[in-house]
Amino acid sequence: MQYINTKIAIVLTVILAFSVGCAKESFSGKWLKTMEEGKDAATEQDRPLLVYYSADWNELSEEFEDTVLADPDVRTELDGFVIVHIDSDVDADTPASYGVSAYPTCIFYRSDGEEIKRVTGLVAADEFAETLKLVKSGDLETFRELLSREEDAPGDMDLAMEIGNAYLERTNIPEARKRYDKILRNDPDNETGLVQSALLQLGICDLLSNDPNGAMDRFEQIRADHPDTDEARKALLYIGDCYRVMDDLDGALETYEQVVAEYPGTEEAEMAEDNIGQMTAFEDTVDSLFGRSGE
Repeated sequence: MQYINTKIAIVLTVILAFSVGCAKESFSGKWLKTMEEGKDAATEQDRPLLVYYSADWNELSEEFEDTVLADPDVRTELDGFVIVHIDSDVDADTPASYGVSAYPTCIFYRSDGEEIKRVTGLVAADEFAETLKLVKSGDLETFRELLSREEDAPGDMDLAMEIGNAYLERTNIPEARKRYDKILRNDPDNETGLVQSALLQLGICDLLSNDPNGAMDRFEQIRADHPDTDEARKALLYIGDCYRVMDDLDGALETYEQVVAEYPGTEEAEMAEDNIGQMTAFEDTVDSLFGRSGE
């Protein structure tokens, strides 16, 4: 079973960003700048196309470039691709046209322009290199092929989860909800073990739909009904995000500190510590700008 991967938290980071970074331009002339150039080159060269979307204000874009795109194995695999870099601060229309609202996002296409896969947020360099290999080998389904399989197997809940996640990565919230709701409806006893994942993704849908209260209810339900799952750990981190969206900074800090205390050494604890650092730095900056003493 695969769900949106824990880096979906970067989607929330886009909504919750408190600080402004500056992504470093580290691309050679090999990176094209428009979709039109990329599609034409992919067709002419009969190569798969990779389109990377970044945002200057998003620190994760800079980290993705420094730790993933700069990796030697990734660079080697990229040699088989036509590659395009879309800077959303320069070109805001293209990301909107392709349903990109979180950064960094990478979209892979076949040489004929058929979309294969999206990778949103930070991933390990070796994981990204493996994705590049699979795209080049033709071993990954296109999104259209995935939907075709759904028509043939409407009762496949694992497939419903996979397609829901694919829609969520495309920020098509209504279609994503349909798949997650289908899992809850068809598997009330959680025989598939997917219910907590569907609830988690529905909570993310609520957050992205500006409904933090609805999202918090979903995350609290996971904590209550599925306390010993990975999703319960993620849900606690997202509860902190809900407080942050609602401008309850004390609630957010308290929840992030709870994540660190309850789940030391986990990715969620690391994210919580990062969020605490961002929020503290932001408050310190505001205090400095307005001459607050903190007393």
